Amino acid sequence: MRRILALICAAALLWVTVGGTMSKADAEYVTSPMSGVLIGPDGQAAGGVTVRRTWDWRGKSGEDRTVTDASGQFAFDGVPAKRGFFQRLAAEDAVRTVFYADYPAGAQKFLVMTPRVGPENHENKGAPISITCDLRKEPAHGGFWFGVCTLD
Repeated sequence: MRRILALICAAALLWVTVGGTMSKADAEYVTSPMSGVLIGPDGQAAGGVTVRRTWDWRGKSGEDRTVTDASGQFAFDGVPAKRGFFQRLAAEDAVRTVFYADYPAGAQKFLVMTPRVGPENHENKGAPISITCDLRKEPAHGGFWFGVCTLD
């Protein structure tokens, strides 16, 4: 019985040490909250356009959507990383996040990000992420992303 109790206590201590209880400050994000402005192919603010964000991480995937306002602005909440017990061990944590503008003629991919999982706003050295995406531009590399966006 003592041996079983000792094993249970050791497992509980390991869980807390590895991260079973995380404060908001310690939370990790697959993708941080971000806001942006979408400029359409005509050079005008792309109002009323559905912006879709997809992400893939460790075999899991997700998607969310928002609609730009009249001035082309959009925003997404952060996506917290939900790790199982064994996923708390060190491993490759690259995330592939892709943004699309859904037009009647079809979806237009405008941003691909491949950062690692980390604390909120880790992609931008702790600063809030605000971008401007101009669909008239040729895609280019911008650090951890490829697309038509620039950091504001």
